[in-house]
Amino acid sequence: MCGIAGQFALNGEGADAALVGAMAQRLAHRGPDGEGSFFSGPVGLAHRRLAIIDLSDEGRQPMGNEDGTVQIVFNGEIYNYRELREELRDAGHTFASATDTEVILHAYEEWGRDCLARFNGMWAFALWDGRRRELFCARDRLGVKPFYYAVAGGSFIFASEIKALRVHPVVGRRPNDRMLSTFLAWGVADHTGETMYDGVFQLPPAHAVVVSEEGAGEPERYWNFAMNPTSREAGADDEAVARDVRDLLTDASGSGSGAMSRSEPASRAASTPRRSPP
Repeated sequence: MCGIAGQFALNGEGADAALVGAMAQRLAHRGPDGEGSFFSGPVGLAHRRLAIIDLSDEGRQPMGNEDGTVQIVFNGEIYNYRELREELRDAGHTFASATDTEVILHAYEEWGRDCLARFNGMWAFALWDGRRRELFCARDRLGVKPFYYAVAGGSFIFASEIKALRVHPVVGRRPNDRMLSTFLAWGVADHTGETMYDGVFQLPPAHAVVVSEEGAGEPERYWNFAMNPTSREAGADDEAVARDVRDLLTDASGSGSGAMSRSEPASRAASTPRRSPP
């Protein structure tokens, strides 16, 4: 569990370091192992770190590529990062850390926004592309990791928790009556991009959004669930199909990913499933 926050000033001004810093401070409980920030013109990124995979200083965020033109703040875990790192090395990329964060950076450089299709894991990240002057934000397929945002006061702001957004003087000051009514009537609250606060939204699962100096685009779905009847058509029995589903779910859950927590020796971490809160 880490905390991410940031701002893209859409009014031609520079990012507000005090605002971004205050947002990050609201997320201090999510990252006791360090903090960092990056500012470039209209963009400010902040990170609160919970060190999991690479405990060294090379794992600090925001993290940039070799020339600093791409910067990222990331919360989550990419289970297949080792395989992707080898593929990217074969493509000519070099790595300065052992983190899955750096794998996302180079995957974006290699495949652009299509890199999302390559990831197996859970994530919420914001990636600043200084060449294109775009902020690319994405959330994992099932929405395990949170990503909240608002457009207010001439800025796009985002964070891992709504209370960080409410540092802004005009964000989250009114309830969303429609969402409150739906919750009271049906007991559901996470079925839409809206939240309980008027003007505060969550990036839906399996969606990405691009923010530029022209404004924030509409969130776009990059993945959808589809039934695959291939195995049944091939005449596989129920036990074989169930085994295939179990194997896929085990792989998607991160079991056997080999990612080490700070308290696990390598021999145990490689065989022990590990979970982290959003």
